[in-house]
Amino acid sequence: MGLRGTSGTANMTPEYLTKQTSFRLTINQRYTTAATKDFAMHIPINRRGFTLVELLVVIAIIGTLMGLLLPAVQSAREAGRRNTCMNNLSQLSKAVVAFEGRRQFIPGWKNILKYSASGTNTPPWPVMILPEIERGDLFSLADSGTTAPLSRIELFNCPTSVSDLVVNSIAYAGNSVRSTNKADGVMFDASVVKLGFDYVSSGDGCATTLLLSEKCGSQINTFPLWSGGSGFNAGNLCAAQTITNGTAYPETPSGVVYNSALQTPLGFILAGVSDSRVINAGTTSTNEPYSFPSSNHPGGVLVTFCDGHSQFLSDSIAAKVLSQLMTSKSAVATSSPTDCNYRTLGVLNEADY
Repeated sequence: MGLRGTSGTANMTPEYLTKQTSFRLTINQRYTTAATKDFAMHIPINRRGFTLVELLVVIAIIGTLMGLLLPAVQSAREAGRRNTCMNNLSQLSKAVVAFEGRRQFIPGWKNILKYSASGTNTPPWPVMILPEIERGDLFSLADSGTTAPLSRIELFNCPTSVSDLVVNSIAYAGNSVRSTNKADGVMFDASVVKLGFDYVSSGDGCATTLLLSEKCGSQINTFPLWSGGSGFNAGNLCAAQTITNGTAYPETPSGVVYNSALQTPLGFILAGVSDSRVINAGTTSTNEPYSFPSSNHPGGVLVTFCDGHSQFLSDSIAAKVLSQLMTSKSAVATSSPTDCNYRTLGVLNEADY
């Protein structure tokens, strides 16, 4: 027995013991891994979803965020459209200034272009400034007696106006005058009266005298054409398109009714200081919106002055203040039309606009 025990112990060399230990560890690991996997397969998994309350809370949060973001997005879009419109007016005013420097008079709501010994066009002010806005190709047609083409000009349209749906339309109007007194305004029938900026500077000043304004509000159903019609003719009243025969516009003096000459004006002419509101005002049944500045910008209109600067006028401006801004020399302005007594205007207070 002692020999066997001794012999068995002697055979257990370090190499042998190491192999035996490694074998046993491998077997134990295999059994442990298998048991763990088997145990894991039998553990129930608790998969929990959203409750109805949690879902409603998430929806409410998303709705709140959208309610906060959408007005900001709309405001940013309107700011972009307003900047584009202001840039259009600024470019148009510069074109008018350039025209006046070249021809020594401000283009009227009606002008004379004699293209032959017997042929004459009477285009409105937008046609006259075509060379100044790099559209001399179109002006050459008017200057040669050719029929006006269908041509949309982006500079003549406000991004907020539906006028861009009409080819040849224009969303802006000039400070037009029906009388022959230079003190009453800026744009006249140039075949009768020609006014320069020097006269305006010597009166109320170019910085406080309106030159152009938007006239493209929601109540404007028929937009004027920058060409003044197919024949480049402004008509009899800063005009472009016939609307209705026998209907009196508020700018007609003493209730005079224009007949077949009644057309959509390419200008704005104040109806009278008695009106409580003159921007974005009037009703389509009386055609008053065709006399007043208007726009789709919230709260007022964009205008430009004779010195070239642009500004936003609130639609709460008083009729008397707008009259002061429209006259070029209010101290000697006449009562034209008869329901607007310019002599009672007084001195302009810049805080009023």
